[in-house]
Amino acid sequence: MLKRGIERTWNISIYNAYNAMNPTLVIKKDKVGTGQQYPKLNKITILPIIPSFTVTYKF
Repeated sequence: MLKRGIERTWNISIYNAYNAMNPTLVIKKDKVGTGQQYPKLNKITILPIIPSFTVTYKF
């Protein structure tokens, strides 16, 4: 039970709801192929779907 004058707000959100695997870090490495050097890009993704719950009280 809340006292008079106190307001409570619930917030539920999802970050990256579609789980898009966007790279957070890209590392360039030179790799030796068939007699030629060509760059290779390694992509690192660290943020999957992240749920968030918050409660705000105002009084």
